[in-house]
Amino acid sequence: MSRLVILPTVLLAILVGCAKMQIQSAHNPLTNFSTYRTYQWLPETRPKTGDPRIDNPDLDSRIRNLMDARLSIQGYPQKLSGPPDFYVAYHVALKNSLSAGDPGANYGYQFAHVDTGSWGGDKNPIGQYERGVLLLDILDGTTRKLVWRGSARADVDLSAPQTHRDEQLRKAVRGILERFPPRQ
Repeated sequence: MSRLVILPTVLLAILVGCAKMQIQSAHNPLTNFSTYRTYQWLPETRPKTGDPRIDNPDLDSRIRNLMDARLSIQGYPQKLSGPPDFYVAYHVALKNSLSAGDPGANYGYQFAHVDTGSWGGDKNPIGQYERGVLLLDILDGTTRKLVWRGSARADVDLSAPQTHRDEQLRKAVRGILERFPPRQ
């Protein structure tokens, strides 16, 4: 991956409050992407993460269906037999994180109250959230070497309705694949 070129981050608004989705991609500049016409899913099975929210067939099916649909729209049919021009694979990760609220409208710092141990009362609430990452990989069909990778990072509200989470996943796949093939 040392020859990959990092492209600038694009921020896309998503439907969860003020949350942002960060989309990035990188590619090998020596790859001739114009020769890529057909794809297959990488036949190797995805390694288990140990997280049942990620290691489930429903999520796998949704991601694959979204990627298949988007690649088809972009003119890349899935090749069902024989070697493809490129392979696709994906990886998902969720990380539990903490956030601190607004330090105050005056842009000053909130200092701890020694007597209560609080940090500015309710002006600076601490909250937990899940940070999700979706990586989409393109590997050359002959060498099986990674030639392109796209990623989406965003806060994930696991308590949101499934329709909302599906829409967020759709936006992530669309945003990532809008960068494939890279403009050279």
